[in-house]
Amino acid sequence: MTNTEDGGAFHLFEAAEFADEDFPLFVYDRPYTKKQIILAVTKALFYSNPDVIDIGDDRRSTMKQLCKQYGYDLDDPNFDAAVYD
Repeated sequence: MTNTEDGGAFHLFEAAEFADEDFPLFVYDRPYTKKQIILAVTKALFYSNPDVIDIGDDRRSTMKQLCKQYGYDLDDPNFDAAVYD
């Protein structure tokens, strides 16, 4: 992912930790809100997407807490990421 034509590269989990004032992020000329990025992180963690980089247990825990702050509680046994767009 890149934020500008001349910007540096970053991955989804890094983007989730960007400051609020860094949003919207533009990826391939499409704007993304922080909530959209957090939802993408939520789905990547929920579905255990093998194409997503291995982030390790500590960062996974941090990402899960961030998702929970946005209303996506991955530890809730009734949580289903498929109901969110």
